[in-house]
Amino acid sequence: MKKLFKKKLLLSGLLASFIFIGGCEVKQDVTSEIIETKPIIIEEPIEEESNIEKETNIEETPYVEDNSLEYNTTDIDVIKTNNKTPIKNSNNEIIGYLTPNHDYMLLDEDETNYLINYYGKIGYVNKNNTYQSTKKIMNTEMIDKGYVRYETPIYDNYELNNEYATLDKLEFIEIYKELDNCYLVQTIDYVGFIPKDNVQTLDGNLAVIDRSNQELRLYEGNVLTVCTPVVTGTRGTDRQSDVGLFTVHTKAENLDIIPNTHVDVVTYYNGGEGIHDAYWRKTPDFGGDTYIGNGSHGCINTPHDEAVYVYKVLQKGEKVLVKE
Repeated sequence: MKKLFKKKLLLSGLLASFIFIGGCEVKQDVTSEIIETKPIIIEEPIEEESNIEKETNIEETPYVEDNSLEYNTTDIDVIKTNNKTPIKNSNNEIIGYLTPNHDYMLLDEDETNYLINYYGKIGYVNKNNTYQSTKKIMNTEMIDKGYVRYETPIYDNYELNNEYATLDKLEFIEIYKELDNCYLVQTIDYVGFIPKDNVQTLDGNLAVIDRSNQELRLYEGNVLTVCTPVVTGTRGTDRQSDVGLFTVHTKAENLDIIPNTHVDVVTYYNGGEGIHDAYWRKTPDFGGDTYIGNGSHGCINTPHDEAVYVYKVLQKGEKVLVKE
């Protein structure tokens, strides 16, 4: 790889979630200066209060919170592609694939490559197959999470008078502010305001599986703790992973899910569909478009360590949201 020459500011948080990612607010301490004054000695007698002209009370302008979109967001540089593009490490080994449906945070660049954040790893993608764009992300902490159903409008102001997009599928949302009539939210593609009547909130721990991005995100409460590439069921077949909101019903260890296919852990949420490790897949097999021709039988094939972590966190009765 050529020596990187243009340094860029790294932002806090990611998720990947991309996979869904965020920032934090830095507060500056202010030290007040204390000024000592001598007491004023009044030699003349004080007149009665009734003879003293009272000061006119000046009405202070009430504080109005800035709910504008710009106040809550930050623009970051991301790398996108129109084609399947290999992501390589510093040894020129393929560690994954960049897909058209995904955004990856730009860290740096040289004459031929972009340096990106690939699920916490450093990755290189060729400039000829990719392009740079910008994305708006929240720079405050999540206060809740939830989902919206099909044909949900999203607005660019809290007065809900300027709809700029429609969420045309079951969509997971991160909630960052609650207002009288709406929530300020972030989805995989948008930041904006959604009427409360359109939002169903979700409590507790939650796994979100994104079929288009081939990604799993685990939320412990309102904190994103795992973001990893996965392989879902083979697209366009009866093995395709179902979309919907499901409940964890069974957990098992050291199990043969089908003959001669052993897994260490599996978290079942939709009949026989579950989240489990997949020893037969190497690191580059996860994510990308593997699921198009070489997907699972409907389960969520997940890298071993991440599958084990999800197994430990998600309990019976907690939710799994599978979205397109």
